[in-house]
Amino acid sequence: MDVLVLGHLGSERMMLERFLADAGHEVAVCHDGSWGCVGMDGVCPLDERVIDVAVAAAEAGDRFDPHGIACAYRAGVPLVTVGATPNDPVLRYATAAVGRVDQELLDVLVDVRTSP
Repeated sequence: MDVLVLGHLGSERMMLERFLADAGHEVAVCHDGSWGCVGMDGVCPLDERVIDVAVAAAEAGDRFDPHGIACAYRAGVPLVTVGATPNDPVLRYATAAVGRVDQELLDVLVDVRTSP
């Protein structure tokens, strides 16, 4: 499955990327690791290939980065959030939400991808 990982580069995103790659998913990122989106100086993964699902995680104590989320939402790509609090505004745009990076996330990705 092609998964777009959203969010600023940090330990949570790096762990998420490794977890998904180790589970056999093709991982793309939309944030360049320094300041902006990869599409500003290169090619956006949403333009380059078919993305099955986007996954957004935020660093502990931080908020979700709305930029990649907005792009995925507008492109009609299902969004799964990791670690959103019950009142987090990101949930309005999420197809599904999980509490942490574990087997439940992998199960939800399959469910989201196969939903009509």
